[in-house]
Amino acid sequence: MVQKIRKSISLKWIICFTFLATVPLAIASFSIIEVYEKDLKKSIIEIEKGKAQIVVEATNAFFEKVLNKLLSLSSEKIPWKGSRPFISKDHFQSLFDKNEYLVGLTLLDKKGEELLEVSKYKGLGPSDLKNQSKSEMLRVVSRGQIYWGKSYFTTEGVPTIVIAVPTEEYTGGPSAVLSARIELRYLWNLLPQTSIGKEGSTYVVDREGDLVAHSDRERYYLELDNIRHLPMITQLIQGKERSVEFKREGGKKYLAVYKPIEKMGWGVVVQVPVEEAYEPIRRAAKTALKWVLVVVSGTTVLSLLLTRKLRQSQEALKEAEAKYRGIFEKSKDMVYITSVDQKLADVNRAGVDLFGYGSKEEMMQVNTRDAFFYPEDRERFRNAITKEGFVKDFEVKLKKKDGAPIDVLITAHARKDVSGNLVGYEGIIKDISDRRRMEEEVRNSEERYRAILENIEEGYYEVDLAGNFTFFNDSTCQIFGYSREELMHMKDRQYTDQETTRKLFQAFNEVHRTGKPGRGFDWGITRKDGSKRYIDTSISLRKDASGKPVGFKGIIQDITDRKRIEEQLFQAEKLRAVGEMASGVAHEFNNTLAVILGNTQLLLHTAKDQESKEFLRIIEQVAKDSSQTVRRLQDFTRTPVSQELSRIDINAILRDSIEITKPRWKDEAQSRGVGIEIVSNLEDIPLASGNAPELREVITNMIFNAIEAMPKGGKIEIRTFKKRRDIHIQISDTGVGIPGEVKKKIFEPFFTTKPFSNTGLGLSMSYGIVKRFGGEIKVESEVGQGTIFTITLPIGEEGKEEAVDSRPIKKGIRIRILVIDDEEFVRNVLSRTLAQADHQVTLAEDGRKGVELFKEGKFDIVLTDLGMPGMSGWEVCRMIKEMSPHTPVGMITGWGDERNRSKMEEYGLDFLISKPFDLAQILNVVAETMESRKE
Repeated sequence: MVQKIRKSISLKWIICFTFLATVPLAIASFSIIEVYEKDLKKSIIEIEKGKAQIVVEATNAFFEKVLNKLLSLSSEKIPWKGSRPFISKDHFQSLFDKNEYLVGLTLLDKKGEELLEVSKYKGLGPSDLKNQSKSEMLRVVSRGQIYWGKSYFTTEGVPTIVIAVPTEEYTGGPSAVLSARIELRYLWNLLPQTSIGKEGSTYVVDREGDLVAHSDRERYYLELDNIRHLPMITQLIQGKERSVEFKREGGKKYLAVYKPIEKMGWGVVVQVPVEEAYEPIRRAAKTALKWVLVVVSGTTVLSLLLTRKLRQSQEALKEAEAKYRGIFEKSKDMVYITSVDQKLADVNRAGVDLFGYGSKEEMMQVNTRDAFFYPEDRERFRNAITKEGFVKDFEVKLKKKDGAPIDVLITAHARKDVSGNLVGYEGIIKDISDRRRMEEEVRNSEERYRAILENIEEGYYEVDLAGNFTFFNDSTCQIFGYSREELMHMKDRQYTDQETTRKLFQAFNEVHRTGKPGRGFDWGITRKDGSKRYIDTSISLRKDASGKPVGFKGIIQDITDRKRIEEQLFQAEKLRAVGEMASGVAHEFNNTLAVILGNTQLLLHTAKDQESKEFLRIIEQVAKDSSQTVRRLQDFTRTPVSQELSRIDINAILRDSIEITKPRWKDEAQSRGVGIEIVSNLEDIPLASGNAPELREVITNMIFNAIEAMPKGGKIEIRTFKKRRDIHIQISDTGVGIPGEVKKKIFEPFFTTKPFSNTGLGLSMSYGIVKRFGGEIKVESEVGQGTIFTITLPIGEEGKEEAVDSRPIKKGIRIRILVIDDEEFVRNVLSRTLAQADHQVTLAEDGRKGVELFKEGKFDIVLTDLGMPGMSGWEVCRMIKEMSPHTPVGMITGWGDERNRSKMEEYGLDFLISKPFDLAQILNVVAETMESRKE
């Protein structure tokens, strides 16, 4: 009887379970299929519309390109030979090569007679020309319209169409029509890419419903006469655009979209068989049916196993409970379960020992809230657990059975029954008394450590990973100039510039990435009062107890004074290096200037053309001014000697400077397509006190600066005027202007805004020159508004007028001269210069060679260079004086002012001439020396 009841219940369970599992699944599956079918159809139509639109746009673009080319060809003028147009074969070959879609051209006159026909694939002659007076093409084009012919396949199997456009009148003969044969390969290659599915197709029809192109060439021939009767062809020719589902011969249904190509009156059709389009629906339906059968089978088997599984679950639950009980009892922390009123329902042995009770039963008799909690913590714990039903890591001090306090960490959460009703709480209590003691010791140690940090002179800081200060000592506040409250909430970008902020991030990021401390990182800060300071910082990681990075720490030192000293030492070293370099450069440059000045003066001596003489005088003047510049470089390396100032003509110097700089502001600027104009407004002013070569250098430098400030061209104006007891020189430009920060430093040595093309000494040297003249130099400028430099010089009431060397050249008697110099060009210039006075000159390339030549021959005077390889000029002088004490020896040197009287007497040197030398100076010194010897 019991067995029958059990079978009856099992059968009912199977039927009920199967029904509940399969019926909703079947209903849902077929509902989804129905919706899917609608969405699929809509999706296919949208895809077909997109494909059709691609064909329409591509076809329009292709034929627009073709028409533009034909219309361009129709407007070209061609030569005529007799009564026929004449175009070379190469011209057509180039035309076909550049337009691969073009395979043939025909030119007709207004009566339809073919004047010219060419083909890409075969040659055509006059005998191939025909009369097309009755052709439809001529009638259409004669009305000023474009003719679209029917598409066809050539004998080579190439899809082609004829297009004709009206032409203009050609010079040499009338014409009316330009006809072209256009390959449709592009269109035929495009259509297969727009087909959908395996049996879907895309085709284009003309305005009469005939096929122009098809995605499948084989089906093209089958459907040539098989599409005009289709329902959408008539509507397509009428310019309509729709989607349709239709049936063709044989009963096969298609889902199609058609769209007109309005410009040509053509249309495009994209279609796919309905059977293929809905194939996913059929597969989905089959799949759904299979799943229903699977579910029926599965639910039947599942219901049979259900009762068995339930029994197994009960047994597993008992095993899990036993396992849980074992873990419960073995836990080192207290595990507990309470009722709603927080009376213990269960507790493990660890809990009994933790609170000092004799047994579990004794401990379970107490109410945890009253027995364990101190009064001030009861309400706090109750609120914490009842608010969320869960509390984690709740730190509190509890009391043991004997009343002794104990620090614990409580985790608790609510227990609920299947209906969601609260039935009690459960959780874990950890003893953290030892940890608290350790934390207290660490806290005491940290306080001592912080006290030490507060008393050190260096700054100490701690920041989190985001760079926010978490701790710093008073020294840090003093270095930054902010109070503790202000600095605690500041970001690094508030007291550093953008570049320094970027470098700070890189430095801290490197320490975080590698874990290695960073030392010696110096950077600039702006204090609260606006002053600039430099600090040196060490960086190291701060980690928590688990070794995880939580921030950075380090020492800060104020190194502003050290930086200032280092900068001064650097500038001193820089000046020393410049001095050493200047000495050597000046010598080499003097040799070069000697060659330039000597050859220029020799040319002046022989030049006949006045214009050439004028240019040569400019070169001579620039070379002499350059020698003054070199002399100042040499003065840079030794104690400067005050130079006597002269009364100089400012206006003459300005005119010279304009002429000297003319190649830069006129010729070079014009070669770059830039126009620069210099306007001078020079009033009648008295002579000023100064030095002409140095002032000419100042003016030249300022003109060059003005040119650089006008990269797109502009105007430079130079004015002079007298105001009270001063003479003013004003140089203005219409350039880009000077920013305020740059204007403050513009006269500082080594300051430049062009670090790779300028030394930064131009304006500082100009400033020094003007100051030495007793004058002033000022600058006015705004960005985008140009710049004005004003130079003020005192009137030259005292001092001599600048001397103009107009002494006649003394040739004297013809003598034998030995010239010793290691520079070939200098030797040659000296030889040609002395030859002007008909002297006999012998040349030697170094000191040893010169001494040997002196031993072998007789010479009236010796001229030697100072710095030469192997033997210096001093040694040459000494050896010659030993051999012939009465022979005059002169030294020509590029090493500057070496007129040390005691040294000249020591070696017996008769005279010394500095390079670059003047032609007259050389000849006169030689003549005067020989005259004094004769006397």
